[in-house]
Amino acid sequence: MTAAVASENAAPSKENVKTTRYVIEDKDVSVIVTVKPDDFRETGETFEAKLLDLSQNGARLVVPNEVPNTRNLRLQVRVDELGLELHLAAGVCWCNRDETGRFQIGCEIKPGIPPRILEKLSEGGKVDRRIEAEYESPTELHVSWTPKGRKEVVRVQNFSRGGFCIFTNRDVVAGAPFHFTIMQKNGDPLIVGAKIQWRLESDGGYLVGCSFLTPKDLQ
Repeated sequence: MTAAVASENAAPSKENVKTTRYVIEDKDVSVIVTVKPDDFRETGETFEAKLLDLSQNGARLVVPNEVPNTRNLRLQVRVDELGLELHLAAGVCWCNRDETGRFQIGCEIKPGIPPRILEKLSEGGKVDRRIEAEYESPTELHVSWTPKGRKEVVRVQNFSRGGFCIFTNRDVVAGAPFHFTIMQKNGDPLIVGAKIQWRLESDGGYLVGCSFLTPKDLQ
């Protein structure tokens, strides 16, 4: 909570952001998740998960149970057909139920996945390359909270590959999807889908933490 409030007073940093998200299309992609215990002498909980999408620095998965934010994970991603097995260190950024009641988690992967590995998955037909864009991180966004709603300009607190935080006077609801428009470096507008992960009252308005969505999530 303290960190979120403090970020409002900090000047938003600007960086060039290039993001490519791969939507998992193949059921043969196997994922085993191990939740790292607080005590290194203990054995962490291990379970199977369904990988929904993957990027160089993040992943979104369906998991059988709630996983608290900030927990550290080990992800074992295996694709037998391609002879590929990845062991990834990840941290949970958010955990929510989707519209079917399943738990979904968003993870940050550190260090990132080498691009050649993602390309191998794409070339092997295991993933569908859905989003690829390059843009400068903005200081404000033109947001539409509903599919045909009027656009509202909101102030950006921080913006990165893993998600972003904005300040708005609107009392929004966690879990709600929305979209915004951002200008790419080539001058073309890009409509990006997002989902509200959390909100916090602050200075007469709300700090809102958001994650990115893929086109499939918005259908």
